[in-house]
Amino acid sequence: MSEFSRVETRGFDYGGVLPPPLLIDEKGSLMKPKDKLVHILYNGIRLKYIDPNTFESCKTLITIDLSGCENLESIGENAFENCTSLTSMDLSGCTNLKSIGRSAFANCSALKNIDLLWYLESIGENAFENCKSLTRIDLSGCTNLKSIGRSAFANCSALKNIDLLWYLESIGENAFENCTSLTRIDLSRCTNLKSIGRSAFANCSKLKNIDLSGCVALKTIGLDAFNNCHSSSILKGVDMKILDAFEKGPKDTKEFSKMWRLAN
Repeated sequence: MSEFSRVETRGFDYGGVLPPPLLIDEKGSLMKPKDKLVHILYNGIRLKYIDPNTFESCKTLITIDLSGCENLESIGENAFENCTSLTSMDLSGCTNLKSIGRSAFANCSALKNIDLLWYLESIGENAFENCKSLTRIDLSGCTNLKSIGRSAFANCSALKNIDLLWYLESIGENAFENCTSLTRIDLSRCTNLKSIGRSAFANCSKLKNIDLSGCVALKTIGLDAFNNCHSSSILKGVDMKILDAFEKGPKDTKEFSKMWRLAN
């Protein structure tokens, strides 16, 4: 095993920044041996940030354990993008994680699940795009989550269901587009949800249950938001006046009317 194939930082303090010095060159860039990384265990209590591009394209990386990083606040843009062998990411102790940057886990095609916690406020654009093995993402504890960025979960073709909570205000364009295994989306507790972006759930061909019954603040539903969803999709408990929230497009309003009649 290469000296770089497993990095364990338990018991060490690197000043709150990843990666640790043994992987940084004189310019502060990650050195070539990152290509040999397989497992990373970081237990640095002061770690607050994972900088942009830190582990981008680490093709051999399989697991990352950040469960001991209770002060971690943000995962930067492209931080783990194209880590195509990454199967698991333990953030269970990251109780102060507030943001996941743009494309942070994009194209991590082997990543199967990830649990996110209380303080998370935003999921950036393309954050988990093309994570084709991702079957579950638990946001049920993210009581501060306000926004899901554009294409955040686009093309996550194995994702089956997702529950969202109170403080969520916006779902970006194409956020769940082409999630072809998604069967259920529960927004019933999203009382602050104001907008669902264009094509947000487009081509979710197995989506059968869409619960918007608690979305009392919803003002905008973008064009094609539910385009090509399952023909028996149900919008449970929704007042017909929500049609006013649609960006005017006859295809959308007609489809919504059909779904509303099936539910009511």
